[in-house]
Amino acid sequence: MCSVVITLVRGVRTLTLTLTLTPTRQQQAECCFRPTLDAKSVALAEARRQKGLEVHEALLLVKDGYEAKCEERRRQKQQAEEAECTFKPATNERANEKVVARVTQPPPPKEGRQTTLDREVAEHCTFKPATNDYRGGLSASRTDKPSL
Repeated sequence: MCSVVITLVRGVRTLTLTLTLTPTRQQQAECCFRPTLDAKSVALAEARRQKGLEVHEALLLVKDGYEAKCEERRRQKQQAEEAECTFKPATNERANEKVVARVTQPPPPKEGRQTTLDREVAEHCTFKPATNDYRGGLSASRTDKPSL
């Protein structure tokens, strides 16, 4: 059931019309979409449909096959692009964690061994000033200002 209200205003006069439309059963039947398939279309659908599968399952299988083909094409395209690359660095694929750690970290100091520089400093530099072990910054009261 459908109602339509029409209001007309002319000057001070107003006219309001209310129409109520009731569709017939025939009109309602015509409004519902029911597709019809001819015999040839039904035969083609049955020939392509896999036995024992619902329609949605068969469509999912078709989709999976399509995605697999697309992935294969992508992989082949990438291999073709890589084949055009001429630079192939020689890398050690078998590097283990010990080798990586040994190469990337500095060696630990060896106990009891002095370098030549350490020995020379120890022999010739005998002056050892007494200093406070204060690592903070200078405060405002202890800056080097000339006194007057």
